[in-house]
Amino acid sequence: MATTRRRGRRPKIGEAVALLKLAPKQIEADLQHHYPGRRIAEFWRTVGLRRTGEMTARELVVLIEGLPDDSGFKRKRSTAWTLLERLLAASINLQHLMRQDYRSRYGADYHFTPVEAPELEHERRRRESRENARLHRHRLQQAVLDRMLSGQLQMSDIDTTKSIEEALIS
Repeated sequence: MATTRRRGRRPKIGEAVALLKLAPKQIEADLQHHYPGRRIAEFWRTVGLRRTGEMTARELVVLIEGLPDDSGFKRKRSTAWTLLERLLAASINLQHLMRQDYRSRYGADYHFTPVEAPELEHERRRRESRENARLHRHRLQQAVLDRMLSGQLQMSDIDTTKSIEEALIS
């Protein structure tokens, strides 16, 4: 009989512990809130020396993955707002834009501050990385254009197998 478990290894325990490392306090609170009567201690007693069997690693993983989108764990792991909250904010912003358009049509001023979702650390880093890459490309394009307009660089001088940075250096 073939088994997928390696000798001495229990893969679901590793998966459960990895999830717990991501957001331990949020998972503990979410388990108590969304699954009344369940505690994270049940899992630790099962994998510890006692081996009580109260909550297996597989059961913990299923409970964690089954948490709703508004749970603390899912918010910390993905985004600060659920899809419903993002849609509601978009709807509010659209209503304000229509009101602004209507009032400006009839000569009245209407200013509003759009509702924006809070930005988590990983979202901020990803946004900043994209912005930095866009600015870098823009600077390179401007440098190539300046050199071409001044006559320092010809299209025939650019080797398409090399990066733009290398073309500007040579």
